[in-house]
Order: sequence, then C-alpha cells, then structure tokens
Amino acid sequence: MTEEAKADAPSELSITMSLKAAARRLGLGESTARRYARAGRFPGAFRVGAGAAWLVHRDEFEEQVRRLAQGKPAQADATDPDRLLHRALDEVRFRSGRRR
Repeated sequence: MTEEAKADAPSELSITMSLKAAARRLGLGESTARRYARAGRFPGAFRVGAGAAWLVHRDEFEEQVRRLAQGKPAQADATDPDRLLHRALDEVRFRSGRRR
C-alpha cells in the first residue's frame, strides 16, 4: 500500500478524509472537487479557518453518496460547515467517552 493510500485509508478514529480521496471515490478531479466544495456542493466538505485545507466528514460523505445512489436528493443543509464541524466534534467526544 502506498503512503498516500495509507493516509486516506479509514481508521477507527478517522472522522475525516482528504478532499482528494473523496473526489477520487466520486471519479472527480481535485480541482473540480474544490470548486464544488467552495460552492457548497461537495458532500461533507468543510474548512476550519480561511487558509485551511478542505476536509470531508467521512460519515456525512458516505450518507450523502448513499442518498444520491438511491436517486434521492442530497439534504439541503448537509454541507453547512458549522453543522459538519459540530457533528464531527460530537463524534470525537462520543468515541473518546466525553459528552458535552
């Protein structure tokens, strides 16, 4: 397995994936994925900070891809960055045994 594949491989604690890895799963180029993410149209994509790299919330991405594969529309607020960040933080707290 290449180093890049290892970095993008899911792990029990990994709640995010790179935008590049998510784009590959959809058969998109990275620049197209960034354009969609900036427009709020890439499932699960969010940034923390202005200069930060794009991340993709793994569960949100999988959920939205499943919906689209079933012919259902993506959820309207699914790419809201605040919603994604809060969901990611809640999952980290849950996995580590800490609650709000």
